[in-house]
Amino acid sequence: MKKVLNIIYYIVLTVLIAIALLFMVSVFPVTGNIKLMTVLSGSMEPKIHTGSIVVVKSVADYKVG
Repeated sequence: MKKVLNIIYYIVLTVLIAIALLFMVSVFPVTGNIKLMTVLSGSMEPKIHTGSIVVVKSVADYKVG
């Protein structure tokens, strides 16, 4: 039983560390950096719902379509 709890502990710890690293990477202003954002309005409905978390990566130039 102790071995199973130990494995679960390390899995949870690994997931938490991965999430923390993802948040840290998304906060620093590095060119080409990804950012985590929350959709605040219904402007992206029905594809992306209000309250969803999206991953955004900036590009050098944007094009219509």
